[in-house]
Amino acid sequence: MKLILTLAIVIFSLSFSLSALAADCEINSVYSELETGLNKDVICKTVMDELKSRGLPEGAYLLIEANGRRTTYTVELTNVMYLLNGQALYAGQGMLNWNPDGEWVTLE
Repeated sequence: MKLILTLAIVIFSLSFSLSALAADCEINSVYSELETGLNKDVICKTVMDELKSRGLPEGAYLLIEANGRRTTYTVELTNVMYLLNGQALYAGQGMLNWNPDGEWVTLE
């Protein structure tokens, strides 16, 4: 019973944090399935984690364009902007990779 309750709390916490992240992130893409749902959540979280690892502050707005080439396990991020009060803290592009072992992004 404790395990079920613990798992429920973890799932609830994760869904809450992903939904909060989704409000601070917008994806525009020729691949409409990347703009919503779990795909959007994974892309936003992966890019946000990479930007935070570079020392950029939390609380900024993330705008991603994913209009480049796409394979089964990659998508080219043609424009990534991390904006705080209208000022770009980061502007670049990159490649998002995902597979059954996890996700990672390489940004310029």
